[in-house]
Amino acid sequence: MRNRLAALCCSSDPDISVLDKFFDEMATEACSYRYLSCQQMILGMKDFLRGSDHVFMQCVNGMHPAERPEPEDLSILRERISLTDSVPTEEFSRRRRSLNGVFKRSIGDIETTPFDMDSAHFYRVGKVLYRINDQEGFIAERKASKAISYTIRITLLRRKARRIFPKLKEEYKHSRGSFTTEEFWKELLSL
Repeated sequence: MRNRLAALCCSSDPDISVLDKFFDEMATEACSYRYLSCQQMILGMKDFLRGSDHVFMQCVNGMHPAERPEPEDLSILRERISLTDSVPTEEFSRRRRSLNGVFKRSIGDIETTPFDMDSAHFYRVGKVLYRINDQEGFIAERKASKAISYTIRITLLRRKARRIFPKLKEEYKHSRGSFTTEEFWKELLSL
């Protein structure tokens, strides 16, 4: 996230809607119970908001340590869920107000892939079995406390980002010259 935003700001003049797309991705991760992924996206956005000097220093420091769910055997995981026949449909505005039904009674569990980005598929679902491949997957569970926490964090971060984005865009654009030289990268990477 931070690298995509930094590259966009260094190479073009993106409007504020670019930020909204990234925040929508964060919200989708939270609505899909991929809380670890949402956390990584929040850290990336915070890095971006700290400015170009900080982002490019991350090339030396590396990425934030990422926790990932441990893949398990699909046949064993399937025994731990109760698949639902169908997920109820609800218009987007009502799903959004109820944090995608996290406070409503669960209607059962679903099985899908990690590439499923449609929050409607997760409405009122209790557990999600994510198939990584034909043999392995992991289970993600909805948690009201995490849904609330991530919603608040995303909302506050979005407000801050929208407020300082015009200034940050200019900072990244003006720093482009120094960050694209061979000397900068040799020094940064100690080559």
